[in-house]
Amino acid sequence: MFQNGYLITAPKVTTGANPVHVKGIRVAVNGTVDPSGTTFQSVDANVPAATNPGLVLVDSGMVVQQGTPPQSDKIHFEFDVLEAGH
Repeated sequence: MFQNGYLITAPKVTTGANPVHVKGIRVAVNGTVDPSGTTFQSVDANVPAATNPGLVLVDSGMVVQQGTPPQSDKIHFEFDVLEAGH
């Protein structure tokens, strides 16, 4: 945790046999997207096939607010586009 929140940095995607198109990433805590978390929304990348250990999509970070109580927080990512074979 990072002072009442979570520090999310340098998101990356690892691919298998197919390339993947990734666009517009948002971070949600307990099912709610943090409206101030716009750092990753501008991502628009084509990740080549067999990218391992992963391609960093943006080399920056953001802080999203923790829930109450933080011990039961569930964090997930939402994408405008997450498409294989692109």
